Amino acid sequence: MQDERTRRSQQDKAMALYIRTLKKQPTVLTEWKDTIWTVMVEKVIVHRDKSIMFVFYNGSEVTVEE
Repeated sequence: MQDERTRRSQQDKAMALYIRTLKKQPTVLTEWKDTIWTVMVEKVIVHRDKSIMFVFYNGSEVTVEE
């Protein structure tokens, strides 16, 4: 139970940081910001067919094909 409580507490802190970071950002990005990338993108997968899939922390995925 203690491990689960610790895990949930860490999730809560991570989500709060994510929300605070997003609220600080402008609606339209005019330049590259590493912070936005870090808090939004969970992983990027490059496939053999050269397509790239971006997996976001909210569960959504975007695939870009060559």
